[in-house]
Amino acid sequence: MLGAHEGQVADPVIEAIELMEVADDSFGCLGDSFRNGFAKYLALPRVETGIDATVFFHDLLTLLIWEDYGLTYDQTEGYFAGLTPDEGDLCIAYVQQQMQALQADDLDYQYEEALTLLGQIVAEQQRFERFEALARDMGTRQWQRIIVLADRAVKQRKRPLAVAVFEAALSPGMHEGFLRQKYEQLKKGKWSPDPRR
Repeated sequence: MLGAHEGQVADPVIEAIELMEVADDSFGCLGDSFRNGFAKYLALPRVETGIDATVFFHDLLTLLIWEDYGLTYDQTEGYFAGLTPDEGDLCIAYVQQQMQALQADDLDYQYEEALTLLGQIVAEQQRFERFEALARDMGTRQWQRIIVLADRAVKQRKRPLAVAVFEAALSPGMHEGFLRQKYEQLKKGKWSPDPRR
């Protein structure tokens, strides 16, 4: 993936991924190396990398779907908000394509990772017309991604959309009870994305 492109910033990221397969990272050194390298990689303006947009975003999104060590966790928050609408379209289309392939191969875990990623991109790109259908697909299997959509709608003064997100998502599932509580909170005019409130 990222290693296919020569570059000083990408090298520590690739080295960390390769080492994670064979090394003991009990002290977290490899994880720290990856996180630092990945943060620098994301901070680079894509145009300055010299990598074609399609290749760059396909590689990045593939990494985010398949990386299983939690090394990218909380690393990309806000990243997709800075993309152009065309770049956003490219990312959305690619993740949807990957979701179809993952579903066809019965790769449920990666499918869910891709669905969560799609939710993040759609929320950060403020593609409000997609929120309801996406929430319906997400259901109550995970709670955070529904909160992300609802919170974005609330912050953009689209409270009825936030309510619609919950109504679309609410169905039997692992986090139905918690999401129903947040839904009731929202309908009463109170809102906090914090799960403790």
